[in-house]
Amino acid sequence: MRDFNTKIDNDNTSAGVVVADEYNSIFGEAKNVISPFMGLSEVDSQQMIKSIDIASKANFYYDTGSVNVIELTRSATTQQIETLFDGMMLSFMPAIQNTGATTLKIKNLTPKNLFYNGVEITAGFLKTDTVYTIKYSTTNDRFDILKTYTAGAGTTGVFSQGFVKPNNAIPLFVKASPASIKIPTGTSLIVGENTITLSSDYTLSLNSDLDTGIKTGGTDYYVYAKANGTFYISANDAITADRLIGGFHYGLTGEAEAVSGNKTESDMTKIRGINQYSFWDLKFRPVASTKGMVFIGNRWYDIYLLNSEHITNGTSKAGLKIAGGALTNGRLYPKIPLQYGGDNTLTYGSFKWFHACEIAKSHGKELINYSEFQTIAYGVQEQVDASTQDGGGATIQHYANLTSKYGIEQATGTQWIWGNDLIGDTAGTFTQQAVTEGRGTIYSIGNSPNAVILGGDRGNGGNAGSRASLWSNAVWGTNWYIGCRFACDHLQLA
Repeated sequence: MRDFNTKIDNDNTSAGVVVADEYNSIFGEAKNVISPFMGLSEVDSQQMIKSIDIASKANFYYDTGSVNVIELTRSATTQQIETLFDGMMLSFMPAIQNTGATTLKIKNLTPKNLFYNGVEITAGFLKTDTVYTIKYSTTNDRFDILKTYTAGAGTTGVFSQGFVKPNNAIPLFVKASPASIKIPTGTSLIVGENTITLSSDYTLSLNSDLDTGIKTGGTDYYVYAKANGTFYISANDAITADRLIGGFHYGLTGEAEAVSGNKTESDMTKIRGINQYSFWDLKFRPVASTKGMVFIGNRWYDIYLLNSEHITNGTSKAGLKIAGGALTNGRLYPKIPLQYGGDNTLTYGSFKWFHACEIAKSHGKELINYSEFQTIAYGVQEQVDASTQDGGGATIQHYANLTSKYGIEQATGTQWIWGNDLIGDTAGTFTQQAVTEGRGTIYSIGNSPNAVILGGDRGNGGNAGSRASLWSNAVWGTNWYIGCRFACDHLQLA
């Protein structure tokens, strides 16, 4: 028998090609071995050659079809599949993203429906940058797309895989009423070993689909999917038996609250009860914690003023004490972050710009720029404060007329907040100033640099408002009426 070891080497040279007589002799030798036992006719030999040619080529096919009609083929020099058989598998990359149910055909064979986990695929399932492996089922007379990623319950496994949205550029959820949301048609996700694909909108209500308790203003809620294809809402963000897919904030603005400040009825519709700007999901969310935040102009912002117990409660939570630079009027000093020497009992003993930066960074957030603030605070009643509304309390709470159109609470007229903008004196002599609590010195002119404070406090209503700013506070200054609120970047996954 001839030695073909030096011939089958994928080298298209004269030394690496099996010529016709040598190629035929391969099957001749195979026939000599098989014939004494079962016989091998000329037709059988031809079928062997054809089968080996098909199997020896890559199983990747090219899509040359149109939307929702996939047509797969290989190069003209490659033997095409002439019939379908049970369990046959191949791979392809769609040429066009589908907009609904889709068929798939190979060469001139009859088209077959394309399914995933027992359900016909829906709009947006197929992506043009993804390779899919399919398997033919004789019993069902269809192609099934195989799972090519790890599924997991709860928040384990691959974070966003097995989660298909109709539109990745916007949040998954749609506000249906002050207490209900919709999960839209076309949503597809894996829970455990099962895939859920919605063929119609799925409505969830805080009045009927909350796992325990009753709806409560100022609460973050989470949406879970169960393996049986149902969904529910919970205030618990650590359930592992089911898959967490997103959430929202049920704010302090009442479900029937009247229009106030400079807000319109349209504005109120978005923030009454469930805050429409707070929707997030696995592919559309803040880079930091999702708790108590709203999405405005491609950034996320804290709904509430910073509280003193931010290590335990996060930076944005209702019903707590406002963090300030002195204990006047019920304010409390903020806790020192663990990253900067804190132990969840130590406080700063003041609230300087330095401290605000450290607290923000410890939570993966940032101070707010003046240019941002005047946008996110719009909708409040301008040039008024909270001094006549609660008798001087220091609680993070709801003032209808001081809530912005985005649902940001106590946006103005309650507590100045440290901003991110800095300015410095330009006239005078540079001097060194030991004002950094032993962490070096500041070499500057006069009483600078100064950090902007924004929004106005509760004792100076005539100056408070969505564009209110004060630029005379040094970064080492501290006052009871200066607090903070933070922002963070947006994370959007394809």
